[in-house]
Amino acid sequence: MNNSVRSVSISGVVLLSILSSAAMAQTEVPQAQSSAGPAVAALGGTTYIAWAGIQPQPENLGYHVAYTTLGGTPTVFSSTFTRVAPALAAARGTVYLAIRGNAPLSSADFIYYSSLSGTELTPPTTLLPGAQTKAAPALTGDSSTLFAAWTAANGAIQYATYAHSWSAPQTTPFTANPLTGPSLALFNGNLYVAWVGSSNQLNFASLALSTGVWSPAHPVGAASNVAPALGVYNLPFSASSGLYIAFTSGEINLWKYDTVAGTWSPGPISPRPLVTGFTPALLSANPECPPGLAGSLYSFDVFYTSGPEGNIYFDGLLSSGRCHIIPCSPKPCQ
Repeated sequence: MNNSVRSVSISGVVLLSILSSAAMAQTEVPQAQSSAGPAVAALGGTTYIAWAGIQPQPENLGYHVAYTTLGGTPTVFSSTFTRVAPALAAARGTVYLAIRGNAPLSSADFIYYSSLSGTELTPPTTLLPGAQTKAAPALTGDSSTLFAAWTAANGAIQYATYAHSWSAPQTTPFTANPLTGPSLALFNGNLYVAWVGSSNQLNFASLALSTGVWSPAHPVGAASNVAPALGVYNLPFSASSGLYIAFTSGEINLWKYDTVAGTWSPGPISPRPLVTGFTPALLSANPECPPGLAGSLYSFDVFYTSGPEGNIYFDGLLSSGRCHIIPCSPKPCQ
């Protein structure tokens, strides 16, 4: 990573500034192989990655669901199966995992979910009431609310919220490819949803959380035959901060949303050529400073499945922030 790092002594305080950087080399997630795109979420300095396995199981059950943390050992849920990508989100101070389908086959179209038990994810066995889909579900959230969205059998995009309990499913005005799930993100007080529409054109809309009113659907200006991913880079006071959409046309494209014009365009960052045929995942996280330092760091990464063996990789898009040591007094800083 080509970070620019400098050490400055100011009034007895040493500051270590880590400025915005270009993308780092791709890194493989060990022992993670998938038949679909990955799902990611970060909480408390820990990054969780979940995926559907690569080997189909007997009796047409689908693929095992597995997860790991960066630097951790993968956990495979031996009795949990899905045919599509899972979903992950950090919300309400925990991490939630959702899948479409579980044994037995009669319940394969229902959505199940779970959350952290301590620091470990548990198999998703709790039914999300009234939610059925043939595609991958989507999750996002904040400190108070978890949002879930999915496409119904007729293609209608539906969603529900979880605070202390689940709301009834609500149907949006939008229709997607019923075999392709939506993507969700919270940004500037709005819930954004993006999806694949007719002729594989990508579309998006937003729900104003203060009023409960949906915007009209708008085209992104790009096409994909798999669902896109939404993500927010949250570095304060940075021109790179904002809402992003990642989609694949063989290689991953990353576009940023212009809140004034209401349009998407490539940049301001462009990933290296990253090849995937599946939905990528975007992760904005605040990793901890190195031991002995304090402050705030910010990173924006893309996770994706690639290669004949379905290996999962991640690639750093942006990193920035500041770590500092306090104090140097009564001795002068060295």
